[in-house]
Amino acid sequence: MFTIDNERNALLAPYLAQLFDQFGAAPTSPEADTASDLADIWETEIIRQVVESEEGDGWTQLVVEGTAWRMKFDDEAEQLENDRESLATKDVDALNAQLMTNAAIGMTLMKETQRVIDGMILSGHFDLAKRVSNFRNRMGQTLNQIEHCIGPSAYAAAELMSESMTVPKPDTKLVSSVIRESHPLGHGAKRGARWEARREAKQEETQQAKQEEKQEQKQEEKARKALPIERLPTITYDDEETRSHLPKMLMVLGVLVAIWGVFVLPKATSDGIPVLTMDQLPRNSAIVRIEARPPSLFLAVSDDEWWSMARAEREELMTEIGATASVAGYKGAQFFLHDGTTVGRWLESTGCWLAKPIKPGSKVRS
Repeated sequence: MFTIDNERNALLAPYLAQLFDQFGAAPTSPEADTASDLADIWETEIIRQVVESEEGDGWTQLVVEGTAWRMKFDDEAEQLENDRESLATKDVDALNAQLMTNAAIGMTLMKETQRVIDGMILSGHFDLAKRVSNFRNRMGQTLNQIEHCIGPSAYAAAELMSESMTVPKPDTKLVSSVIRESHPLGHGAKRGARWEARREAKQEETQQAKQEEKQEQKQEEKARKALPIERLPTITYDDEETRSHLPKMLMVLGVLVAIWGVFVLPKATSDGIPVLTMDQLPRNSAIVRIEARPPSLFLAVSDDEWWSMARAEREELMTEIGATASVAGYKGAQFFLHDGTTVGRWLESTGCWLAKPIKPGSKVRS
């Protein structure tokens, strides 16, 4: 049995329960550690740590929720694919509605995971940021599959729905949203009680800190009002003198704006983002040239090499390059042929997009 503390985990409850049931018992072999073919070795270890401690901070909790979310989509997509012809219209509509809700869940997980990745990069944890970024990219691929199933209009509706599923405080650590009250080894109830006690103590500390902060603000306000108000001297301006200096002031202001636009603004927008080179990206003969324009990458590909690769190989290459670029601070990467035709795009917010194979001489709409 699970205690659910928000709408998102209530929808994921059966799959969170499945993860907790599997990882609650002691592992018998390396193969038994894998929740499904959706989780790699690193993700499996993170899930096991969260399940055994029954709590986690923001990013470990998101790995558990993200894995449960992908399991949920696999079940719904398989049911829709296998039973579409035999299901009644109302049942198909119900499945589509579930997929739309699943899209909303995925959008919130993508946003919160990106927030965590940004924090890791700022704190210098680049290796960990890359692992979490790879996990986020796999969630993005699942989200693209859901969009393909439900269509653009339902996907847009899911974006509105996702707002109600987002955790309200970005800087708050996400405590585990599920507590096992029973455990295969018989210790779940005691551990759940300890978790509840820690949670209540944390809430009391937070509430006390807020009360102390309010009290300090009241004292500062009272002290500020008690200070004497000094009258400032009145300053008068000579209108003729002001008008005579106005053209010079405007000229100086124009020069300062030009300097700011040429030298300061570009540095401010790309400050801290390194210029990536071919040696810093995953090696592949299909990539012939790279141009870095932070926060975007532009990669020229060989026509023959690109189209000779299977779609899955192209997606994997784009995902690997996107993960490396994301850790460095880039937001997107565009792949194009020798004639400038766009054949693929990776965005940090949505994942990969691939153009369909084209005939020589035709254009791809980007």
